[in-house]
Amino acid sequence: MKMNIEKDSVVPRYLQVKRYLKTEILANRLSGKIPSERELADQCGVSYLTVRRAVGELVDEGLLYRERGRGTFVAELGKVSKRTYNIGFVISASFGVANNFFSWMISGVEAECRKNKYSLFVATNPTDLIPLAARSDRQYSRKVDGIIAVHIGDKQGNAEIVQMSRFVPVVLLNRIGDLGQVPSVLTNNTQGARDAMKYLIELGHKRIAHISGPITDDGGCERTTEYKKVLSEASIEVDESLIADGQFTSEGGYEAASKIMSTSPRPTAIFCANDTSALGAIQWCMENGLSIPGDVSIMGFDDVPAASQCYPKLTTMRIPKEEIGKVAFRTLQKIIETGSVEPEEMTKILPIELVVRDSCRAINE
Repeated sequence: MKMNIEKDSVVPRYLQVKRYLKTEILANRLSGKIPSERELADQCGVSYLTVRRAVGELVDEGLLYRERGRGTFVAELGKVSKRTYNIGFVISASFGVANNFFSWMISGVEAECRKNKYSLFVATNPTDLIPLAARSDRQYSRKVDGIIAVHIGDKQGNAEIVQMSRFVPVVLLNRIGDLGQVPSVLTNNTQGARDAMKYLIELGHKRIAHISGPITDDGGCERTTEYKKVLSEASIEVDESLIADGQFTSEGGYEAASKIMSTSPRPTAIFCANDTSALGAIQWCMENGLSIPGDVSIMGFDDVPAASQCYPKLTTMRIPKEEIGKVAFRTLQKIIETGSVEPEEMTKILPIELVVRDSCRAINE
């Protein structure tokens, strides 16, 4: 057995070993008992721990199995998990499947599944797709070939995703986080927030408030960080009294608008971290006799369907929600069929565009 390990490659060494062994197994060039992990380490010129990680992941995938006192063996054909042509979509119950933003991502995944003859299963609990018993049994019959997961942004969410990726391929939506080798499909929140703020400043606004997302959401935090950065670059002082957490909900946006609009002088514009909180802010303004955009301009983020159906129609930043789902599926399908993706494909960042409607106006100060 001859493996050429590229020590200067950006691909981790354990992954190079894993890819080689997997290719040999699937091509029926490797069968029966394989060399010990220390022997493989000597052959590859890598550490024992590097080989142990590679072999461990192949055991988790059902391609290899260990027998105490005997060694590690290539699994028999009938004992390797067969393709199910099912894809799982895992979304936190706190977000909800009916959430406008994520429902469009699911639609994108579903469209690609249908085109490629896969079935899609949506769950709020990873164990619905990867039963706990399956995680210790090399002969298990898994329910899905891979999972697309919405990253919540907290430590528990990270741990669940890392655990899932040990058993089936996983593609992450929304954030890279600190998950290492889990492929991700993201949107450029920094660019989107910057374009939104520059648009408001170009309209003449200087006293710009911000309804932020929850601090546990990385994307929301990126938008808030860029809000402050653009103000500073424009020599506009960041006023913390003009920042309120809207929790990405209409109720949160409503309460945040109440707080922000009680300041004196009032802001002339509000940049909201998502459309749902912007709709809540619009509701508060209208209930309190304020005209939009006459008294205050409101900028959203996401471009959910309601943004073009409310009054006034919301100016916002359009995230390509359906395309995110489609790209995620294509990435996952490649991993399922080839066992890996190239390093440059580990993180895919999609652009965000400004959609000008009726909720913002130019002012002269």
